[in-house]
Amino acid sequence: MRFSNAELGLMKSVFAENKDLLKSLRKFFLEMELNETEKSFFGQLKSREVVNLIEKCFSPKLDGNAPFHQIIDLWMTVKIDGQDPEIANLNLASRDIVIRYMDKKVAELRDMEDNSGITFKALSFNKLNSAEDNYIFITARNTIVGHVEMQLNQLFILAGKKNEDVEETMRELEKKNSAK
Repeated sequence: MRFSNAELGLMKSVFAENKDLLKSLRKFFLEMELNETEKSFFGQLKSREVVNLIEKCFSPKLDGNAPFHQIIDLWMTVKIDGQDPEIANLNLASRDIVIRYMDKKVAELRDMEDNSGITFKALSFNKLNSAEDNYIFITARNTIVGHVEMQLNQLFILAGKKNEDVEETMRELEKKNSAK
């Protein structure tokens, strides 16, 4: 498990049975309009520990102290095996956008200035773009959507239920994994 018990406890205290917060976080990462109620949820995300946890999920960095087989970053999942180098390069350019975008969104949660210039809307198809740019942008866009959904689902599952302690949540997850 790449998350410590303290991080799992933090997940539980912030995200357990809190689908409204998770949906608001989705809207934030996908730059969708947030209403006032949804914006108010972000007060729960302003502590340094919570933002660090969100960063670990959404913009993971290689961590030499992670348990074996638990080290990950967003470069590791780029599909380049067996691809023509020109296509692989387009996928790498797309992933670079994804990483810079995720870093930008985490920085926004930290109330830091955004200097990247990357917006989710800009990653749409545009007939004025070259075929290569459209490929890069749409690939980045789709990767961001899938990544956000996967990380929100991870937070939801690992947070478990409010009335469980961390050990009970982990036992439930182990039961589900062993039943597969």
